[in-house]
Amino acid sequence: MAESDFSEYTLSAEELALAFSLVNRPDLGKGVLFETFGEMAPQALEERLKAAGHSLLARNLAYLAVSGIASISDDLQFALTPLLLYEGLIQMVLNWGEPQIINIHLGKKARFTGHWIEQGVVHRLVTGSLSHLADWISRAVSLPEHLPDEVTQRMDGKSLLLSMETLANLPEMQQIEGLEVLRIAGLYPDLAEALLADAQQPESRGTISYVPMSSDMDQINDFTQPVAGLLFLKGKLSWLLTFPRQTVQEGVLRCGTDAVLRASVRELLEKREHAFA
Repeated sequence: MAESDFSEYTLSAEELALAFSLVNRPDLGKGVLFETFGEMAPQALEERLKAAGHSLLARNLAYLAVSGIASISDDLQFALTPLLLYEGLIQMVLNWGEPQIINIHLGKKARFTGHWIEQGVVHRLVTGSLSHLADWISRAVSLPEHLPDEVTQRMDGKSLLLSMETLANLPEMQQIEGLEVLRIAGLYPDLAEALLADAQQPESRGTISYVPMSSDMDQINDFTQPVAGLLFLKGKLSWLLTFPRQTVQEGVLRCGTDAVLRASVRELLEKREHAFA
């Protein structure tokens, strides 16, 4: 995977809103502005959008045709297209102190675009081929390539079932209670101690899930419904829990290596809501 496999953009809320308007989706532009600033006086809005237009032109993300009509660059339009026409959504929630939600739209032409917001007003976009999405997610999550042999040898081939609720509650459990829960799940005592310690003091953690929604759907998706996905936890060791789309979300605990993450993401992309069943 090379950096050139992906294109990344940083836009202000006003720049993104104007870009949406220039691809005939002013409704999305208005939504971005309202979510960011609330109600605005028409004159203040006009001034902000005028400044955003100058900024896009200066950064070669927009241009003026001979007729004087403004258009966005082909590259930026290429990045925006999966946000407008998509079949499925990968939602990543990454926790490095503060949670960061990244919505990855799976475009209809084998492209993806990820979108997230930083500091409430800065919009980040990354776009690339769907065939390289697992690579980008791997880079974003950054799990180790290898774990100690004594860990992988005892984890490989075992079907260790654990619910998401249990894993999420481990940080609040007392030592004895947490170790007993993990022992019942089938974890060796020393691995149970390591998992409990990592859950209580993680370096990073998060979830990656498939949300069955598309640009063709009229209704707003209910994000409270069960989804298929995975949960990762990185501490002194790294762990990964894959879970199917079912009401009681019980999954399989695996070694949290980069190879396992990539394979799990590929299954999620291939089977979507039927992954890990």
